[in-house]
Amino acid sequence: MAAMRLPPKVKFFLSNPILRDLPHEDLHALVRVVEDRELGRGEAIWQPDDLADSVFWVHSGSVRVARPARRGRTLILRFHGRQEMLGIASLYRNDRRGTQAIAHEACGVYRSPVSALEDLVRRHSNLGFRLAALWVQRQEHLERRLAALTFEPVQTRLMLLFEDLAGQFGVRDSRGVILTIRLTHRELGDLVGATRETVSAALGVLRRNGRVRTEEHRIVLLRDSLAVAKTSRRTVRDGV
Repeated sequence: MAAMRLPPKVKFFLSNPILRDLPHEDLHALVRVVEDRELGRGEAIWQPDDLADSVFWVHSGSVRVARPARRGRTLILRFHGRQEMLGIASLYRNDRRGTQAIAHEACGVYRSPVSALEDLVRRHSNLGFRLAALWVQRQEHLERRLAALTFEPVQTRLMLLFEDLAGQFGVRDSRGVILTIRLTHRELGDLVGATRETVSAALGVLRRNGRVRTEEHRIVLLRDSLAVAKTSRRTVRDGV
């Protein structure tokens, strides 16, 4: 007998690493209350002051989470790609959002009520530990970025950023690692706390030094760049 073909939504949640080991009946119960949303580039998933009553799961495309700043600027906190969970803080602070989540490119997300996930956490302690560990991991990531923003020059900030993005959106080829996510110089500035002009100048230095290449808003990390970036990351971590 041919294997039964599962609907995409069911297959997504059954294979999601955050929800691994949960009983199938519980995952099917979650799927029944999940809403599928498709968004075009630039559309908002949530805005500051929206009620934090949902979590989201990216099933296609990418999403950026940012915090608005003064003078129309934003600080991009993180990008999320396929299978990643957004809004984890809603489980621990069920009030209003302090950030905005925007479709960085056309994307699809599953929206789940916080109450449905809370019910799973109450019945499966391993899931609660896993989610808490994920939240801590993301907080530590932000602390490392803050250390880099405070102590490191823009060129080093960019290389540390590219190393992070390579883990989420990197594809290896003969030259090194291509970052498949497209980023403008303005968006890079919002990620590393610099102006567009400063980022453009720093990228020029990195290109001349053979660290990166740029191709249509995509970054290519050349062979030895990741090894150098890892050394810089250890320096930043040891200094925190």
